[in-house]
Amino acid sequence: MVELDAGRGIGRAIAERFAAGGAAVGLVARSRDEVDHAAAGITDRGGNALAVVANVPDHGQVPEAAGQVSSALGPIDVLVNDAGIDDPMAFVDSSLDRWDQTIRVNLYGAIHVCHLVARDMVIGHRGGSIINVPAVHGYRVEP
Repeated sequence: MVELDAGRGIGRAIAERFAAGGAAVGLVARSRDEVDHAAAGITDRGGNALAVVANVPDHGQVPEAAGQVSSALGPIDVLVNDAGIDDPMAFVDSSLDRWDQTIRVNLYGAIHVCHLVARDMVIGHRGGSIINVPAVHGYRVEP
């Protein structure tokens, strides 16, 4: 199982829940400190966790992160994509740069990660589950 944006908040809680159920979890986040702390919390409770630092919109980092998880924990059978930017502001106060960053993370990052993991699931004839957690991003205008 791999959880994106697992260093804190909902992502961390999801990873902890999977680990409590016996899953080996790969925690992926941008912050080394946060992801290491989250993984340590799981292993301290007897779980199996691997901390990986990667930035989802950086398409070069995603295959490497998936490879690290697969090498250490086995093939990815569950992907939970919780990575996203939640930066509420008035539309007139937003910038094109902020919109670009939000779309790169919330849309293109999700597509890239799902494509990579789904392809591996299909090629390996194992199947699996991909869960995208959009939170409130689909219900309001932002960046």
